Amino acid sequence: MDEETARKIYDGALALDPLLVNLGQTVDMIEDEALRRQFRRAVGDVMGVVFAEVMHPLERQFPNLIPAKEGPAR
Repeated sequence: MDEETARKIYDGALALDPLLVNLGQTVDMIEDEALRRQFRRAVGDVMGVVFAEVMHPLERQFPNLIPAKEGPAR
């Protein structure tokens, strides 16, 4: 993969962060505790996959993708 493609993928993954945070906050409003836990787990799983399986490998291959003000995805 070339760096330009990596940048597009990385930027897309970064753009998901505020959307997933907002989704998690909305899920917290669910009154049914079991459903809320199920949805929180699902949102957390999505966040984990994006960061562990997409961003982290890209950062290893292209360290200059990491924004200067942030550290690498963990």
